[in-house]
Amino acid sequence: MDPELNKQRAPEWAFDLYPQLDTDVVGHPLLAFNEVGSTNDVAKQMALNNAPDGLAIVARSQTGGRGRRGRTWACFPNRAVYLSVLLRPPALPPEDVSWLGILGGLAAANALQDVGVKNLRIKWPNDVLVNRKKIGGVLVEPRLGEGKVAFAVIGIGINVRQDATDWPEDLCEIATSCAIEGVEVTCDTVICRALHWIDRWYAALLNDQHPTLLNDWARWSGSEEMPVLD
Repeated sequence: MDPELNKQRAPEWAFDLYPQLDTDVVGHPLLAFNEVGSTNDVAKQMALNNAPDGLAIVARSQTGGRGRRGRTWACFPNRAVYLSVLLRPPALPPEDVSWLGILGGLAAANALQDVGVKNLRIKWPNDVLVNRKKIGGVLVEPRLGEGKVAFAVIGIGINVRQDATDWPEDLCEIATSCAIEGVEVTCDTVICRALHWIDRWYAALLNDQHPTLLNDWARWSGSEEMPVLD
């Protein structure tokens, strides 16, 4: 691990999270950091160094978070979830990478529903909305090799504890959080619920339960069509 990154390790936080996990694969191991550039970038670098299937990276703050097409993801230290998971599906062809986007969106929406957020909707390819305002986002970054997905990193950002005065002017009308929606919950709880659902949906994907994923996707997105992740 890069020495500067290692200085940001927060092993006590990981130690606190582990007893709350109820997963088989995802979150084993789990590495926690006070601050990183991007949890996705950390996970990808560790993937290139042979990190295992299910590795989870969490951070209290990230200075270079991004959405699709390089868009900036605003950072609110200790008040939002910054989470990435490394997956190594054994035989996923490149044309099926959209299933990973479905998996990430479902996990984020299910986690938010678990903690009490209502009126949720998934908007492909990466938005989780509450009453048309964004509460979370998903970024899937696959690495292809030898005719299949060698690995993929699923990044999830969720707004948890921000209040209405926290948003910059350009986000005031389009962003929300658990707190704004009347749900008082900790980031740790949301992280553990997200890991639970990534683990569940990943197992479903590996067991060829594609109709189950697509049915739940239709419930959250309002569309029964298989989306395409470009």
